[in-house]
Amino acid sequence: LRAVGYAKEGRSPLLARAFPIVLGGHALISYWNLACHFLRVKRDPPALVDLAVDATKAAEARQLLATHGIPGEFLLICPFAAGLATKHKRNKIWPAFREFVELASKQLDLPLVVYPGPGEQPQAREHYPDARMIDGCDLAVNAGLLQQATLVVANDTGPAHMAAAMGQHLLSVLGPTIAVEWAPWGPNVEVLQY
Repeated sequence: LRAVGYAKEGRSPLLARAFPIVLGGHALISYWNLACHFLRVKRDPPALVDLAVDATKAAEARQLLATHGIPGEFLLICPFAAGLATKHKRNKIWPAFREFVELASKQLDLPLVVYPGPGEQPQAREHYPDARMIDGCDLAVNAGLLQQATLVVANDTGPAHMAAAMGQHLLSVLGPTIAVEWAPWGPNVEVLQY
């Protein structure tokens, strides 16, 4: 296979076929069209990516939930986001996430769960004491937790895109990110822009 890609960031010499990147629509459509160019086919992008979760990791996630006393419905929070939004160089973390978790723990009849990534455990303990923390840093187990959540509330972060790709109910909280280009793609996504 010969490499095909966008002619940006010095990639052109590595590509057999280079295409200029088209901005203004959702990035998924842009990259979908690039894949169609590569395959020399014309297809519409899917409404749902339909990301599959490994059955073993889904079972591991269920066991973790049971161990932490969460046998049924729960709200999974994903409050962490690394990096800055590229256009504005501003932090992608919703400033009111802590207040939301405090209110949600009092007003919703659902347990709140947080599954921090590498190095995020101390911040999870300090900032989100009302959420039940499940320790671990396995991305596939995280996918299993996302799949089983009743609702996912997330900053501009990878787990939000994973939840959307599975068709989960997601409240995606975006700050300086350009939502029409980078919001999670899926049929059950509600975007809140602050």
